[in-house]
Amino acid sequence: MKVVKANCSCEAGSFGKKCWHLKTLEQMIKKELRERIKKARHEMMQIEEDIASWG
Repeated sequence: MKVVKANCSCEAGSFGKKCWHLKTLEQMIKKELRERIKKARHEMMQIEEDIASWG
């Protein structure tokens, strides 16, 4: 994933504060990252099971 610096043009953002818009965005990104990690872990486990079945 590409990491970028985010800012918001709402009132809190205009004062350099972290508004609820940015907090929501951070939560969405964390959720997406967790899902990608879970998927990769599952795929790795499948590969290990396949390799174990060969021998």
